[in-house]
Amino acid sequence: MRVIRLRRASAKYPRRITLFVCLLLMLLPPGIAMASDLYASGTCHYWVHEGGQTPSTYVRNYNDAYHPTNTGWTVYYKDPAHNIVAEHYSISSPTHLGSSGGAYRYSRCIDYDTDNEGGSYSCYTTRP
Repeated sequence: MRVIRLRRASAKYPRRITLFVCLLLMLLPPGIAMASDLYASGTCHYWVHEGGQTPSTYVRNYNDAYHPTNTGWTVYYKDPAHNIVAEHYSISSPTHLGSSGGAYRYSRCIDYDTDNEGGSYSCYTTRP
């Protein structure tokens, strides 16, 4: 009788594994959709406004610029006509801008402190 109980207990594990795999497959697509996209990176140079812009529009959940602290960076969204519709300036890293409000936008980041020599930067946004 003891052998039968052990077999029944071990039969639960395939069900748990199957349940775990199903839950993982349900949660994975939203996680992939929220994945970040590196759209600009490099090393800052004197008297050069570093930064970049995404090549296409997309509904954005965030726009972040990682950079040396105490250097001014701006992250912003531009509409398809290239008008700035939201922006945020900060000297703390990361400089963060929240959701684009469900609208399709370009993401852009730019270094406004041109005396920032040698620091590296990277700008991320929602992956299309």
